[in-house]
Amino acid sequence: MNGLVSIIVPVYKTEKYLRKCIDSILKQDYQNIEIIIIDDGSPDNSGRICDEYEKKDNRIKVIHQKNTGLSGTRNLGIDVSKGDYMMFIDSDDYIDESMVSYLMERLTETDADIAMCDYYDVIDEKLFKNNYPVNEFIVNDNSKYDYLFNQYAVVTVIACNKLYRRYVFDNVRYPVGKTHEDEYVIAEILNNAKNVCYSLKPLYYYVRERTESIMNSFSVKKFDFEFAYNHRKEFFETLGLFQYADLTEYTSVLLMIKRIKEYINLNSEPDRNIVRSKLNYVDTEINKLLKSKYLNLKRRIKLWVYSIIPGLYRHEIDRWMKKKQ
Repeated sequence: MNGLVSIIVPVYKTEKYLRKCIDSILKQDYQNIEIIIIDDGSPDNSGRICDEYEKKDNRIKVIHQKNTGLSGTRNLGIDVSKGDYMMFIDSDDYIDESMVSYLMERLTETDADIAMCDYYDVIDEKLFKNNYPVNEFIVNDNSKYDYLFNQYAVVTVIACNKLYRRYVFDNVRYPVGKTHEDEYVIAEILNNAKNVCYSLKPLYYYVRERTESIMNSFSVKKFDFEFAYNHRKEFFETLGLFQYADLTEYTSVLLMIKRIKEYINLNSEPDRNIVRSKLNYVDTEINKLLKSKYLNLKRRIKLWVYSIIPGLYRHEIDRWMKKKQ
């Protein structure tokens, strides 16, 4: 239980939070760590802060690079890291001082390839905790994939609440230039893991800020989830796991409906062609999924209702489209 853990910290424009993040890693009661901090071309003082910490502790290695985005930065961290175990920490978040030791203990005792904890949402310095029916269990075989589609989906998908054995990233890298990178790779990572340990004690602190400037802030990159879900669907199809491919498509359709509404509500100049193409995608996929033999009755009924009464999800969108005609 003393293997080297590589902690990869991508940094971009987080000078406000960075010291707290790095300090929380340095305070870990598990000492055998290397901290790889990658300054992804930050235009603020983040890079300078990284260099300052590198001089203080020989476990820290700082790399400066031109901006490639979160995926490219994580990939570089994987490639240069030396540990048999890996973690990712976002530079605007922070962790409990026992997170590494706790996850290492769970990984070792359960013979798992991935061990995960839960997280707190930190909003205006207040902590908000998730609630789960069961807080500790092991999953393996194809049942691993069930947790991408139930109440554990978020904690399953996110990258930063986990300790990984290095080999689960063999032949797996994050998609450069895309968002929803965690959604893109998670099925492949689970496929490389024999056992996955859920031990959902909240030890990661996910910092969010309330803001009044959310209007006009929707980026079309939020539609990148479609790229990620298509990749996951194709991956399941190559494994012959068609039930999970259809569940992925079902999830994608519901998320697309949500994203279209956000796009027209939070963007001052939505593109009608984008909205139309995304609606066509929704309609086409609903019709295809209605023929699926893998969706349960509740999901099939929901899609059936949408197919015969599209106004249930299109009313707000259609009203906006008519205004633009």
